[in-house]
Amino acid sequence: MTILLTAFEPFGGDPRNPSQDIGSAVVRALRDGGQEVIYEVLPCAFQPAEASLRKLIDTHTPQLVVSLGVAAGRKELTVERVAVNLIDARIPDNDGAQPIDEPVVLGAPAAYISRYPVKRAVQAAQENGTACQVSYSAGTYVCNQVMYVAAHATAGTDTRTTFVHVPMPTESEWDTDCQKWARGVIEIVRVGLDAAPDLKISAGREY
Repeated sequence: MTILLTAFEPFGGDPRNPSQDIGSAVVRALRDGGQEVIYEVLPCAFQPAEASLRKLIDTHTPQLVVSLGVAAGRKELTVERVAVNLIDARIPDNDGAQPIDEPVVLGAPAAYISRYPVKRAVQAAQENGTACQVSYSAGTYVCNQVMYVAAHATAGTDTRTTFVHVPMPTESEWDTDCQKWARGVIEIVRVGLDAAPDLKISAGREY
């Protein structure tokens, strides 16, 4: 099984993006466990991110697509369940573009509900000691765009896609926090490797 894992470069004036360090740790662990993983740090810019992601999916035809991004206001891993066909950028991207009230993909569905076993993934991370919740809002910035594009590009296939928001660590605890969140992400990815259905339980929150 081929896994595509993506993270993001820094944006919004931050010197680092924890999704990169977490992604690197996750890749090492999965490869050490014998998994085939393609890892790419995406530009935090609407058009380049979409083009890069579509090319990666077309080239590698992964069975799992797991994307990571940072949500600075959150205190736990949040596995996103819904991607909306809307861009409403609160700040310019790294190329200076700031689309407002534009679709991610013109003429495509209003939203995609993730076919990933999101609730099982959250439970697995929690059982591993990682704070983790289901989220029903991936925002309207590049994170949501990437989640939506992955779902749209793999619609009608057996590929399962998900997006995980990670917290912003404090500078003094950066390495420790990134390793902690990486352990949770590893569990989230591992859950996606089997075909068992998702849990029938109530879970999640709106952000």
